Amino acid sequence: MGAARSGLLGFMVALSAACGRVDDRCTQVSCVVFSDSSSDAQRALTRGDFRLLAVRGYSVEAPGTDFNYGEARRRFGTLEIDGTSDDLAWPWDGYLNDRARDYAAKYNRIIVSAHSEGAISGERDAP
Repeated sequence: MGAARSGLLGFMVALSAACGRVDDRCTQVSCVVFSDSSSDAQRALTRGDFRLLAVRGYSVEAPGTDFNYGEARRRFGTLEIDGTSDDLAWPWDGYLNDRARDYAAKYNRIIVSAHSEGAISGERDAP
């Protein structure tokens, strides 16, 4: 096995060990590599948890929605994915941030869709 391939394998093993989840939902940037946003969102809806996932960058946002962060937080509540940032200190940070943004966008679209179908009523207090 080449040195680069060996290094990538070690990196992926370290990520899987560092994966943080809350109620079957990815909450750390390292976890999104191994997570299924659709399944995670469906489990959250089943539990009655309608919070949107947020990512940090230049500002905090809820990808996959038309809401600014304040509106997303007021209407649904939010849960930030830890480790997302616009500070790319390591070569893989950009990749992980892109994956976290994609994960959150897919997850949030499912939650917002359930809201528009009437599964959620009223506005929620921010946690």
